[in-house]
Amino acid sequence: MVMSLTRQRRMGMCINVAEEIIQTLKSSDNEATAAPYWLIIDPRVIEGFFVGCEGGQRPDINEIINHMVTGITGPFFSRKDAEEHLNNKRHRFSSMAVVYCHSGHSSWKYREFCNDIGVGTNWVKRGII
Repeated sequence: MVMSLTRQRRMGMCINVAEEIIQTLKSSDNEATAAPYWLIIDPRVIEGFFVGCEGGQRPDINEIINHMVTGITGPFFSRKDAEEHLNNKRHRFSSMAVVYCHSGHSSWKYREFCNDIGVGTNWVKRGII
C-alpha cells in the first residue's frame, strides 16, 4: 500500500510530536505522582458561576459542568510547559489561576504508557502497594 506524501508528512509529524511528548514527560519532575499531567485551574471562573444562585436556587447540572470546565486548561506534559502557557496567556486567566499536577493513574492506558516509558511513580512494581 502506497501512502500519499501528505499522509507520510502527517505520520511523520505525529511521530515527532509523540517523541516530543515522551521526552517532555521523561525530563519532567513527576512531583511524586503516578502518570503525571498538569492542568491550569482558574477557580475565579468556576466560582463566578455560583454568584447569584441564592435562596436555594440550583442551576442545571449540565450548566454547572460546562461552566466548571471553562476554568480548566490542559493537559500539559510538564509543569514548565503549563507555567509557560499561563505566563504567555496571562490575560486570559484570573490572578487566582494556578498550575496543578494531577495523576492519570485511573486511566489504565495512560498509566501503562507512563510505566512503559519509565515516567511517574510505579508503586506496584516497587512492592509498596
